[in-house]
Amino acid sequence: MAPKNTRPADISVRDSMSSPVITIRPDSSLLEASKLMRDKDIGAIIVLDKNEAVGIVTEHDFVIFVSNGTDINETKVGDVMSSPLLTISPDSSIIDAAKFMGSKKIRKLPVVENNQLKGIITSEDIAKIAPAELELLMELVSIKIDDVNEYLRETQSGDCENCSNFAEEIVKVEDRFLCRSCATSSD
Repeated sequence: MAPKNTRPADISVRDSMSSPVITIRPDSSLLEASKLMRDKDIGAIIVLDKNEAVGIVTEHDFVIFVSNGTDINETKVGDVMSSPLLTISPDSSIIDAAKFMGSKKIRKLPVVENNQLKGIITSEDIAKIAPAELELLMELVSIKIDDVNEYLRETQSGDCENCSNFAEEIVKVEDRFLCRSCATSSD
């Protein structure tokens, strides 16, 4: 664990990841994977094929498969794993990991170095290390969402009141609805 006064940008994934990683083979059943995840109290399991990390199965995947009536005893891990596997280097900062995870909308990220699985970092790991920064980030996201919602309230599709062309996105400028081209040229 990193010292308390260390900035998150200076903390590496290597210092924050969990290791060793619980793995399973692609020809194992989903039932085997679920039992292993339960017994190890983990939310994801990495799929290894000939010592190469090739996929991941998460607790979210199980919710989807079970709700779809998938037979988890007959279904193989390799048939349902998320692949290709998104990974990060152990030398990356946790900030880079958080940004990557956010952009890909994932919460668990395998750590790979020289084609070898070294660990896994989760959004929870990052939150424990940088709670103040996480709080600030959440506030910024909240502000950004408010900006996006405001923008969406002010936009719609329709005919531009200046050029009469249909536009997927027209914006209100003063009391008229204009396409982006006309709105920009009237500035």
